[in-house]
Amino acid sequence: MNRILERLYELGNSLKRQGKKVSTQKDVAPVSKNGRTFVPVKFAAENLNCTVNGINSTKEVVVIFEE
Repeated sequence: MNRILERLYELGNSLKRQGKKVSTQKDVAPVSKNGRTFVPVKFAAENLNCTVNGINSTKEVVVIFEE
């Protein structure tokens, strides 16, 4: 999964899977702040056939990645 997120950062607002572009969005490019990189989890996960669940009580996001 780390390789996928690194690749997403390199591509900006485009996402590739197995070398083929699967999606592009204008407003979802990763952002770097204070030495941390924030990636658009929902955009990346949904386009990589992952399941995204939010846990409101703990303010967490769970991403289930199936290879």
